[in-house]
Amino acid sequence: MVTSKHVSFLVGAALVCAASAAHAEPSAAPAPAVDAAVPALHHAPQVTARLAEDISIGAVVDRPDRVKRALLVFQGGGTHGEVEFARASGPLGYVAIIPATAVRPDLGYSIEIETTTGEQLQVFATRAAPHHVTVLDSPEDLAKRRSSRGSTAGGRSYRRPASTRTLAPPQRRCRSRCRQDRSRA
Repeated sequence: MVTSKHVSFLVGAALVCAASAAHAEPSAAPAPAVDAAVPALHHAPQVTARLAEDISIGAVVDRPDRVKRALLVFQGGGTHGEVEFARASGPLGYVAIIPATAVRPDLGYSIEIETTTGEQLQVFATRAAPHHVTVLDSPEDLAKRRSSRGSTAGGRSYRRPASTRTLAPPQRRCRSRCRQDRSRA
């Protein structure tokens, strides 16, 4: 026989189950499948470079059998161009070299892969928004700048303000030493 207690218990249990189902984490949806057939290129982005010196960009390619070619697209110093990654020995399997003529303060680059199916993949940055490289002065330029300023402190001159005065360090007194000195005297 079903009583009102049983009905209220069943309704309460159903509400608790419904509430816990609503607040429970959604069932683990399958992760989007990563297509193992799509190639990838991994590299450490170049952050700085020396003015008018070649830059070597090393990379590792996953699934090189699916890559027709990998391109490093650069722009800087009023020049722009594409350099194809070439096979290299060592831990980095591929290397592309940005020529010294392009290594100027406005240097930027991006990396693209063309697959064997003809698809163009933007791997790192884009042609419209390339990765910026900070170009440092060459050692010769720094030496010229230092000599023209007449300073040996990296182009900076140091001067102590006139209002500063040097104070003698405070004298330390030790009571135990003072007592010993007095007793001996």
